[in-house]
Amino acid sequence: MHKLLITTLAALLLAAGAYAQESMDMAEDMTEDMDMEAMDEAMDDMDTGPSVTVSASGGIGVKFTEKQPLSTFALFDVTFAASGTTDGGLTFGGSITIDGSDGDTSHVNDASVSIGSDIWSISAGNLDPATAKARVLGDIGFDGIGVDDVAEAATATAADLALGVSLGGASMTLTYGSAATAAIPAMLVTPAVEGKAAVEARTGLYDIWVTNTHHDPDADEAATGLAAADAMLGYIGPADSELPLTTVDAAATASTEVPAHLVEAGGGQTPTLFTNMKDAEAHVVWLNCGMDTTPGAGIAMPEVTAAEGTTAHGEQTTALRNWEEQQKGCTIRAIQDPVAAADAVTAVEAVYSEMVPAGDDDEWAIALGFGAGGVEVAVGYDSNSLVNMGVKSSLGGVDAAAYIERPKGMESNLGINLGMTVTEGTTASIGFSKNGTTGGDAVGVGLSFDLGGGAAFKMGAGVVNDNTVADMGVSMSF
Repeated sequence: MHKLLITTLAALLLAAGAYAQESMDMAEDMTEDMDMEAMDEAMDDMDTGPSVTVSASGGIGVKFTEKQPLSTFALFDVTFAASGTTDGGLTFGGSITIDGSDGDTSHVNDASVSIGSDIWSISAGNLDPATAKARVLGDIGFDGIGVDDVAEAATATAADLALGVSLGGASMTLTYGSAATAAIPAMLVTPAVEGKAAVEARTGLYDIWVTNTHHDPDADEAATGLAAADAMLGYIGPADSELPLTTVDAAATASTEVPAHLVEAGGGQTPTLFTNMKDAEAHVVWLNCGMDTTPGAGIAMPEVTAAEGTTAHGEQTTALRNWEEQQKGCTIRAIQDPVAAADAVTAVEAVYSEMVPAGDDDEWAIALGFGAGGVEVAVGYDSNSLVNMGVKSSLGGVDAAAYIERPKGMESNLGINLGMTVTEGTTASIGFSKNGTTGGDAVGVGLSFDLGGGAAFKMGAGVVNDNTVADMGVSMSF
């Protein structure tokens, strides 16, 4: 399609050049047959000179939409336009608009330029697609309450270049645009899950390991009988628990530091079952350090009773210090906490969305228009397989517009607008729209009061997709 457009554009430009050259030749022939005064008058008629205009529009108003906060409008747009005519009679021009919508979103719209004659034209820049010619429904209200949007819902194609031909009451418009889209990378949808085996519940089982503070690795182990630095002397847990038992070697069990009631025949060691940690800690102290406060059990804590400065006081103080240091060596370690039951977890691989590559699709639209006797008809079609048609008329003081469109693979959308002058300077309008795909509909009424000097008070109210909508404000034209 874009090749056809480029070829057509080249042909039109060549025709324009030929037309301009022919006009110049005619001007030269005229100068040969006319006196100076007549020639000046003819040249004045041909050369109208360049034209530069500045226009502006604005508005202030409010809008109510059900279930939404009240909106306010402060609108002001300025359009700069320029036009001129070549010596051959071709017209050319361009325009650009500063859009001052609500202040915080102010921006400069893309420019548009054009060149043509009474029959054909070429335009580029900020354009509407050709199918927009069939969209004849007007806005109802000050800023528009959205009745027409329900019917005119199809996505418009891109439009960067337009070719137009007009012959009498018929016209044809062809637009082309490049719908460039950025690439969309793959996104994580579902994270990966690490697989795990099921875990059975287990109550608290505590291995009571103690450090043998009497162990001297440099001493003769055979003589002291204290070969083991560590020993498992007990556990805490249910009596029927299957707990692996650790034994100390025979030399350790023969030591006087291990009570005889824990030593079995054959030199093994039977861990003792405790019901709470307090009893276990007290037992470990008595086993390993001999520091139980129970009379006759182990070494009692030394008391310092002698007077200070005496030899007995010094001996008692040293004994107490040694007892305290030995007590610090009593430790419990390798405590195993209770384990809660857990179900098995199945491994799941991460899931990513599909990457969408960048797009640069060609889009086009074409529209045919006809007009006669106060009635205008436009029919459009585009590269998205949208078909639309609009009819508008102004007969007997009543303005009417009807629109229908059918997007590809969807139901038809339609809309109707009626407007009339109630009194001088006051007009009323009513509109209805239906979206066949979504099932949504809209109906609204509007009033406009001409205030003079380019200002008008406008208001509208209706129901759009089951929501009440209303707006009002003053529009300005400069």
